[in-house]
Amino acid sequence: MNKTVAGLLGGIVGIGGGIAVSRKLFKGDSVGLEKKVDKFKMYYELLNTWLKIKQNGESVEKFFEDNNYKRIGIYGMGELGNRLCEELSNSNIEIVYTADKAPMTTFSEYDVVEIDEMTDDVDVVVVTPIFDFDNVKDKIEEYINVPVISLDDIIFGLDI
Repeated sequence: MNKTVAGLLGGIVGIGGGIAVSRKLFKGDSVGLEKKVDKFKMYYELLNTWLKIKQNGESVEKFFEDNNYKRIGIYGMGELGNRLCEELSNSNIEIVYTADKAPMTTFSEYDVVEIDEMTDDVDVVVVTPIFDFDNVKDKIEEYINVPVISLDDIIFGLDI
């Protein structure tokens, strides 16, 4: 009888422990999933607004002109960084350099440098990974002394 009770108690404790561990694991997954969903929501809102700007015959070039930014650096050469380069390629805005945390694996028509190779010979640096802007900005400001702005500052800063 003692073995049976001990076995049942051991089983109950095991099941309870399994449930507790499972909850912790699934909760961690849902937090990671929530962050990814939030990131893609931010991208969706930004791209939707950018499309509205284009449909109204405007361009992000207007933001740079209105703020007297003629020479820029762009950090983050994923999809958003490449779209920004494409939009500015036939404009009066000069892209002096592009930068990324992984320049060797980044596709760009421009030379891509690392953060520690960025220079002050620009009027502003635009950060395209908007979901991690504060961390990226802090890192960039260790190396340069020009304004660092987020792509969403540009897109949502345009009057459409």
